[in-house]
Amino acid sequence: MEIKKIEYGKLSVIDIFNDWYTVPSYQRHYVWEFDNVQELLYDFKDAMKEHPNEEYFLGSYIFQNNKTDGNKDLLDGQQRITTLFLLFAYLRDYAGLDADMQHTLHSLVYQEENKLARKKARVRLQYEIRGDVADFIKEHVVAKGALAENENWYGIKENAKSRTKNVSINHICSTLVACKNFFAENPKINIVDYLAYILNNVVMIYVSASTLEDAFRLFSVMNDRGLKLANADILKASNLEKIQEREEKAYIARKWESMQEDLGDNFDRFLSYVRTMILKTRQKMNLLDEYEKEIFQKGVITKGKTFFDLVFRAYEYYCKTIEPEVAEVGYAYVNLIKVLKDTYPSTDWIPTLMFYYSRFKIENLYEFASKMIHKYLADIICGTVLTTRYENLNRMMVAIKNAKTSEEVLKDIYIFQFDHKKFMSILNMDIYGRRWTKTLMMLMELKYHSDEREIGTGIINIEHILPQNPGIGSEWTTNFTAEQRNLYTHKIGNLSLLTRKKNLSFSNLGFSEKNLRYFNGKIDTLPRTLKIINSHEQWLPEDIELNQIKALEDIREIFEIHDVTSVYDDAKELDYKQKAKLTFGMAYEKWTDEEEAKLIRLFMNKVSIEDIMQELGRNRGGIISRLKRLGFVVE
Repeated sequence: MEIKKIEYGKLSVIDIFNDWYTVPSYQRHYVWEFDNVQELLYDFKDAMKEHPNEEYFLGSYIFQNNKTDGNKDLLDGQQRITTLFLLFAYLRDYAGLDADMQHTLHSLVYQEENKLARKKARVRLQYEIRGDVADFIKEHVVAKGALAENENWYGIKENAKSRTKNVSINHICSTLVACKNFFAENPKINIVDYLAYILNNVVMIYVSASTLEDAFRLFSVMNDRGLKLANADILKASNLEKIQEREEKAYIARKWESMQEDLGDNFDRFLSYVRTMILKTRQKMNLLDEYEKEIFQKGVITKGKTFFDLVFRAYEYYCKTIEPEVAEVGYAYVNLIKVLKDTYPSTDWIPTLMFYYSRFKIENLYEFASKMIHKYLADIICGTVLTTRYENLNRMMVAIKNAKTSEEVLKDIYIFQFDHKKFMSILNMDIYGRRWTKTLMMLMELKYHSDEREIGTGIINIEHILPQNPGIGSEWTTNFTAEQRNLYTHKIGNLSLLTRKKNLSFSNLGFSEKNLRYFNGKIDTLPRTLKIINSHEQWLPEDIELNQIKALEDIREIFEIHDVTSVYDDAKELDYKQKAKLTFGMAYEKWTDEEEAKLIRLFMNKVSIEDIMQELGRNRGGIISRLKRLGFVVE
């Protein structure tokens, strides 16, 4: 019988990128989000500064050697390896690097054809998953100079924002934008040192199998509960050995395992919450190193019983704040936490809330949670960078620690402040398709929701009342001009929530029929949406304007904004053309020859309509109309 060979080992990134990889067709999409990438890049930066001579463990990857083309088929680890691949492509074209550095980086991305050496042109990371990902990488990433400062970035930014493009392409573009933003935010970083650190200090564990069957078996085992809880198991073991009394050790082990079973796959994340409560700083290393080097070695807490007591108390804080009981904290608090947990993926805010409970228990808990969540969401809406968002949450914990009473925390204006003017300006623009839109709209529903029952957050979708693509000759194209549809469609005044899956055939119905067949019985648990729909017999431009004004008034009340009004308050008597000019200064102005030439150049270079709108200061309808007049076919 043939012995199947399984190998494993540790490699630095520069050695990993000496090999060639394929993401097979059966693999899932590349799905790392903007924040995932930014956090990794900042982690590299912080680790290089604080531990320049130590290894940085990035995780593991599993592959099967492909005998057909010599590539290694990635079964696990493609998210991190793809991210590194895109980082190297971006830095290859980053201004200021010399030719040798660019050549080295290009070799990590692509092998040029060399007939004398009998080497074929070859992409370091080949995608076979569905869609045209490979073609996109070849056209927009692989070629030298593809990511230099040119019109290619307009297309990349458009794809990064798209919700209709290929999922992998969307996230590839989002990663490139994250790389661009990171280096823009850190102009003083030494690129050579940064790259040298990543290539030589960052390591991964590889596991290889000779057959696909064994590779999949390894993939399943490494994604099983055991490996995911390796950090927890190591922390438990290293601290249990400090407990001398046998019965006490057995009791602690049972209590730990019970807590671990309750939290399941979230246990490592919970331990990271505890770490943040202890240090009140952003995590810069892997979890084990953070505990060992920043907590135990520095004497912040000692190993053994002290550690276990702290973790068990933190678990109580977690249960009381994140899995709360109505009888103890009331419906208002339960609903607030439920909305944030169920509609927004990030959990950065949880340690701050746990830390507040550790000091003041349920005293003013709802009031603090409201202020904290509003500040957190406002930072996200205003585009505050990830590291600053972490700093703001950690600053709250410092204020909580130093405060004598809960009232003192609530009166601390400094920790809850944000840019009111920028916040309201953004919300007065198109907001559909943003990651935070559903969360914001659910907070608005809470304003009208009874504090005597729990709010539903199961199937919740955002619906346009004026449809995105109304049928020709429908009441929507009769009652709204093209310019008005472009102005109103994606604004909050035209958006509602729906407790059902979307149905495009119903979505485009006229207002009365849409109300009867689509909204009826599907918004009963959404009091704000119910009020909007039931208070209108038709939906006209003036209805959207009034709803926009009311929505912004609700938001100012929810977020306690009393020093800033929206431009709509000063524009109630303006017509739709004048209101369009509030957002697009050149809307409805006569086109100049220079503007037309610029429009043609941008459109020919595949710049998105959204970016052209920002570049020229004109609304969508005006740009599309001008392009058609110039003889271009616009989809």
